[in-house]
Amino acid sequence: MRSEKVSGTSRKGRSELETLLQFLREGDELVITRIDRLARSMMDLQQIAATLKERGVNLKATEQAVDTSSPAGKAFFDMLGVFAEFETNLRRERQMEGTAKAQAEGKYRGRKQSVDGNKV
Repeated sequence: MRSEKVSGTSRKGRSELETLLQFLREGDELVITRIDRLARSMMDLQQIAATLKERGVNLKATEQAVDTSSPAGKAFFDMLGVFAEFETNLRRERQMEGTAKAQAEGKYRGRKQSVDGNKV
């Protein structure tokens, strides 16, 4: 069992995911809780799915009925990916709006500087 505390919004910095993808072999099954835990970007999700398919690795989500071996299952998989990316984009947009509002009200000044003068 492997886990990672890094956000799925990007594959950058996801060393556990990369290690896992290198380790998986034909006939293995990658078990995840939900599709959005694997990736929140359609491009990343499609790349991961293609890698798994090339290697003959099955993908199973414990909280979602995902079976990418059928056309309906593949469509459901893609829809879950679209919604995960949409949710991430909405959250980012709301955060930027909240930050802009707080800055306009003088309540937000950015990150505090660290001891060496860089933002943390």
